[in-house]
Amino acid sequence: MSTYVLYFRGPGAAPQKDIEQILEHKGVHVIDHSSAKMLLLESDSDAFLQDVSRMKNWVASRKKEYHLIG
Repeated sequence: MSTYVLYFRGPGAAPQKDIEQILEHKGVHVIDHSSAKMLLLESDSDAFLQDVSRMKNWVASRKKEYHLIG
């Protein structure tokens, strides 16, 4: 399962209809939605990203972690 960060760059809060459309995808689970413009999601598939790419003012990416040595 991967973690994804979605951010709404438009004015005001993220549209509720967009959020509902994203969450309709099977296997998508909200980790954090405490921000009016950001969603942190977990999903076993990145299929929902196709919908997000067609939504106005949204950017999305898979969360990456880096471990420092030393």
